[in-house]
Amino acid sequence: MGQDKNKSRLIEMVHAHEDDWDLIPLEMRTAELCEIAVLHHGAPLWWVPTSVRTLEICQAALSNEHFSLSHVPEELRTYDLCMAAVSRDGWDLHEVPSYLRDIEMCMAAARSDGWALQAVPEEHKTYEICLAAVANDGLVLEIVPETLLCPEIYLAAVSSEGLALMLIDEDKRTPQLCVAAVLNNAEALQYTPPGFEFQKR
Repeated sequence: MGQDKNKSRLIEMVHAHEDDWDLIPLEMRTAELCEIAVLHHGAPLWWVPTSVRTLEICQAALSNEHFSLSHVPEELRTYDLCMAAVSRDGWDLHEVPSYLRDIEMCMAAARSDGWALQAVPEEHKTYEICLAAVANDGLVLEIVPETLLCPEIYLAAVSSEGLALMLIDEDKRTPQLCVAAVLNNAEALQYTPPGFEFQKR
């Protein structure tokens, strides 16, 4: 009975402060209170004292709006937790221990946020991963290794962000690329070669 009453008090405290988590004093942020706050009320992981950041709390925090892998203690960054994190926000690949960054995780990150390509180990920067990255954000084209640049990568980039056309050498800006770029973003017209005429079909 006493435990139930205590839990009810904790839930009431969380309800009362969910708009301003900092009002709950640090010494009152017990494992039980933090679990309730994170699991049921979306409390951010940074608010949870490191001493009570368990794997369960970190996994629960994944669904919260402001989750960042940087707030997960390194010893709790398991492969599954990291994979879930980068699938949700590819930028978190920067926070994944290097020994966990395999080809599948890098692909998941690139699909979620093209700029995750910055954190992909060189040996995993494959055609497929670079294609996924530019398809997510065409401007990522500027960090694709030169050896992987090809018409398919260019087309994926300008189809995702027309302004990526400015990152392509002028002699490689084919009519097909120019049309795809302008269809995506009319401002790309300024980067088309002289004499190019856009005709909307």
